[in-house]
Amino acid sequence: MTAKETPAEIIKITLDEGRMLVLVVEVLIGFSFQSVFQPGFDRLSQLARDVSLGAFVLLLIAFGLLLMVPARHRLVEEGRDTLRFFRFSTRMMAIVLFPFALAIAMEVFVVSERLIGAGPALAIAGGSLFVALGAWFLIPALRALSSKSEHPSSMNEDLPPLKDRINQVLTECRVVLPGTQALLGFQLIAFFTDGFEKLTRGQQMTHLVALLAILLGAIFLMLPAAYHRVGDRGRDSEHLYRISNLCLMSALCTLALGISLDFYVVTQRILDHHTDAVIGAGVLFLFFVVLWFGWPLWERSRRRN
Repeated sequence: MTAKETPAEIIKITLDEGRMLVLVVEVLIGFSFQSVFQPGFDRLSQLARDVSLGAFVLLLIAFGLLLMVPARHRLVEEGRDTLRFFRFSTRMMAIVLFPFALAIAMEVFVVSERLIGAGPALAIAGGSLFVALGAWFLIPALRALSSKSEHPSSMNEDLPPLKDRINQVLTECRVVLPGTQALLGFQLIAFFTDGFEKLTRGQQMTHLVALLAILLGAIFLMLPAAYHRVGDRGRDSEHLYRISNLCLMSALCTLALGISLDFYVVTQRILDHHTDAVIGAGVLFLFFVVLWFGWPLWERSRRRN
């Protein structure tokens, strides 16, 4: 932390870096979902299909962990720029890179296995994993060992000025929105694929409900910008801040529902087993709810007591 950097600026930079990760993860989630509807998916080996499902699960885990950051800032810190939150968000983004790297390597195996066989595909996937881990962990670690820069030793525990709070909550909306829009696009395309026609009526309706849930989340995330421009005419207000908070948390609710429902469709398509797909979707939904709401609310209650 330099003398010119305020706590609000440090937190905003942290959120912007998280936004970079969320966008890529959500685009790959959309790819994983869309791939099961393509004709080429039926020509994959069962091993490649299982690996594809595993990569999808890892991407969803990474997605859930990344969105813990804005959820925690809203629910636990209540918009405060604390050292505790800075350390949490920094640690969480480092943790997320490992399942993300593993998921990328697994996707490389899936697209390579049919062309060159399982052995060479595994070697390429392993090389991809090595490069990703080296770039994201080894190089930064070497820099940290040679650098004399230090983490902030303290940050202001008070609420930031209204302007900074609004800037941060809008940034957190932007963390979630681009990937949500990309995911929405993948969901819409699915309706026009040959694979969609092979789904049962129940699965098609499930996907439709998932689409509407994601659409509702996108609407929630875009509402603060419209409210700021039209309702408040570009002025910062406490009411805008409260509306933005509510929209962000509401969007997380609809995202949890929509992604879990589509996970059921994907799992059912790959495993062809209704019970396993229902259990998987239920576990995923519970995973999101606990990470984004249960854990933060429990921690906030514990600190207040």
